[in-house]
Amino acid sequence: MFRYSRDLTALYPGSVIGFLSIRGIDPDASTQGFDAFQASLEEEIREQYSGMKREDLKKIPQLEFYGAYYRRFKKTYHLLLQLESIVLKGRSIPPAPPLVRVMFLGEMKNLLLTAVHDLDRICPPVNIGISNGGERYTGLNGKDQVLKKDDMFMSDTSGIISSIIYGPDIRTAVNGRTKNALFSVYAPPGIGGKRVEDHLKDMDKMIRIWSPSDIQSEIIIFP
Repeated sequence: MFRYSRDLTALYPGSVIGFLSIRGIDPDASTQGFDAFQASLEEEIREQYSGMKREDLKKIPQLEFYGAYYRRFKKTYHLLLQLESIVLKGRSIPPAPPLVRVMFLGEMKNLLLTAVHDLDRICPPVNIGISNGGERYTGLNGKDQVLKKDDMFMSDTSGIISSIIYGPDIRTAVNGRTKNALFSVYAPPGIGGKRVEDHLKDMDKMIRIWSPSDIQSEIIIFP
């Protein structure tokens, strides 16, 4: 299912890639309990970072590690902006299918960059590696994305499915009828495997709040 390039750890020693595969989701399950969980978790996040300004948030270890990676490409880690929106502006995660909300909630709780894909739309194997620069795919926003050299990215036999800098593709995007999903986490040096594993376990638990049917899940971490 997965092929991991050692070039990734050679260029970014200490980096980790994690996956959570979920099968057997009930897309018709009620979201009432999950909606209440989301509201509660968002309030916990606001309380956790209450009184902190942007410069304080940037010093959170996870944001520092991702920030160092993004600066290589003259970019700002976008989860900082999302955290500011919830903590400093009191906003909530935008309306979306539950699987997308699970991804956003996991990101805000643990500050680890995550993507979610419809597992049935992926054409295995999933290749994990480093871009040469110039590779193209259609992003979630429908725009043509051109990879920057040395960005971490993933692809299947039909093309690129995500990269750190430009995010997931539109071809494998989840929707309100998705029954099998794959969450992926890019963790640059400094994050570590334990944080990634705990993050994936958190999202597994969140999904079971929404769809407590006969779900089968598996966590895989590289290297």
